[in-house]
Amino acid sequence: MKYFFAILITLLFQQTIVAQNNFNEDFDLNLGTLNNQNQWSGNASFQVITDAMTLADYPQNNADGQVLQLQSSGGNIGRDNLLATSFASGAAYLSFLVRIDNESQLPTFPDYQMAVEKEAFASTFAGFGFYKDQLSGVIKAALTTQSIADEVTSTATFAAATVYHVVLKYEFIVAGNDLLKVYISPDFMPQEPVSPTLTTTVNGTGLPDQIGRILINAPAASINMMVVDGIQLGNVWNGFFDLGLLPVELSEFRGEVTDSGTQLYWQTRTEHNNQSFMVERSIDGKNFNTIGEVAGNGDSQQTINYKYTDPNPNFGMNYYRLTQVDFSGECSQSEIIALNSTTKFARINLYPNPTSSFLTVNFPNIDVNNISIRRSDGTIMPLNYQEQSTSRLLIDIRSYEPGWYVIEIYSNGVGYDQELFVVQ
Repeated sequence: MKYFFAILITLLFQQTIVAQNNFNEDFDLNLGTLNNQNQWSGNASFQVITDAMTLADYPQNNADGQVLQLQSSGGNIGRDNLLATSFASGAAYLSFLVRIDNESQLPTFPDYQMAVEKEAFASTFAGFGFYKDQLSGVIKAALTTQSIADEVTSTATFAAATVYHVVLKYEFIVAGNDLLKVYISPDFMPQEPVSPTLTTTVNGTGLPDQIGRILINAPAASINMMVVDGIQLGNVWNGFFDLGLLPVELSEFRGEVTDSGTQLYWQTRTEHNNQSFMVERSIDGKNFNTIGEVAGNGDSQQTINYKYTDPNPNFGMNYYRLTQVDFSGECSQSEIIALNSTTKFARINLYPNPTSSFLTVNFPNIDVNNISIRRSDGTIMPLNYQEQSTSRLLIDIRSYEPGWYVIEIYSNGVGYDQELFVVQ
């Protein structure tokens, strides 16, 4: 048995648009207390100060020369109403720059300095922070949440007087606990690294909900320990926001041709509001017919594998694509894969081909709903039947200009066969 494998294609069901910040804060504000500036509220000890902290290639370049200093000796400050366009699937990314100025003022226990809240949580958080290990005296990082059991600390160590790029990732899980990850680097991270510095779970409602608040915290006895700048929050890496991000992430689409037909396989990493996939086939890579439908899984944050069998591929090259349909009726299309079939299945038969006057079409005993012929440029041609039965057609094509054409047979509401023929 021969197998003809398609090239593995990795793709996203998404439009290509320029990602923008959904929320950003560069602290270009009045020097002094942050409280009551730009909708920040809470502890009045958090101060906007003059500082030239920068990191090469980071999207915010600190042109204002101002940062936030955590001067408080205990307490936090927060910013509500962050997301003009809310989201409750995929992930929220909180990106920022941080520098430890006084390591002796760091807490000696895992706690948080930067955190996010979900709207369903009244007073809980999922956060990241630096602390000074009591035994070794070195600086470490920690992820802390409302559940002490989910607290994790790093084996990696960090240094004072170093600017770090930090990205806190909150990953939504619809049917269970969410995930919290942090990425820390002394260099700007233009793309999401393969492995996070730390990861843990976030106990919560187990229901979809949106990120609604940023918290900045100063643990007790930690005056002037660090400065923060360039806060960005969004639904894609580095805190950008992509309105074109559609609900299904397709990580694989491939196929193989066997003696029993074409097997199509695809895999999704995430799904939101996914009703179904329409499977489409073409013989020219341009004009597609729907040949089947596979139900989607609605909402998912886990890898899901799909399979569809086309029992009657065309002889020669077949082009396949998927159209994803969500519950609101919106659609998006995958890339196209090409598969070559060397087996002639029991389908329609045309003769003579080429022809200049009449075309005979023989087909098996199927329920034919519709027949169409179109020219190579896509023009639908008139049909003039000279003979017609349940298994045979004789079509007058004497009015057709020389060139190649495609005849399409529909059975039970979907495309059954497509065949090429030439008019001389």
